[in-house]
Amino acid sequence: FIAEGQNAPYRLQSLPGVIGASDKVLSDQVNDSFVALKDYMSHAAGWDFLGRLDQAYWVPSQLVEPGQDYRNWHKTGRAFDIVQSYNKGDPPQIEVVQSQTEPNVLWRVYVRCAIQDGTLGEPMRYLPWDFDARTSGDVAAYEAGGRTKGSVPAGYYVDFTQAAQLFGWYPSPSDSTWRYNWPGVLYWQYEKRDGLDWWTAMLELYAEEDIK
Repeated sequence: FIAEGQNAPYRLQSLPGVIGASDKVLSDQVNDSFVALKDYMSHAAGWDFLGRLDQAYWVPSQLVEPGQDYRNWHKTGRAFDIVQSYNKGDPPQIEVVQSQTEPNVLWRVYVRCAIQDGTLGEPMRYLPWDFDARTSGDVAAYEAGGRTKGSVPAGYYVDFTQAAQLFGWYPSPSDSTWRYNWPGVLYWQYEKRDGLDWWTAMLELYAEEDIK
């Protein structure tokens, strides 16, 4: 583990079998639930979806991008980012569906199964969001941050967002700037707050004087 504040009650723990993220650690308050979710998705989708991450833990001094709160939950060791490039390709390995628009925009992620014979996952029932339409020359799509795809993708998928919630992980809402500011989309960020506010969660890893 990595030592944080000398008087802090908890530590950061390494995530076994995870590559990609620069700091492959999470708070030891949530690392077991992440590993359990990772194992679940490996069996449900037939491939190690969470074996690669874009982001996990951030040091408290890390600068955030426009549209992201300075009090980001990555700094508490209670957030991770799925790989954004999984939403590319033909077919992409994930599909992203807008599931809520008020009061905050939320996204649901569906993971394409490795085996497409119907033994894993279920057929898609919703139209995914096409973020690439923003740069297609369609003015309406540009202003709306994209548009829904023209048809429901064929194949079998696992509802990752539903699975994550079973283990206490919830998607981050988009920032109000998401339609024109990509870092504010945040469909990729999942958090496990356990009813804590950000300050209390930080105190699990750091002494109060260090945070101040």
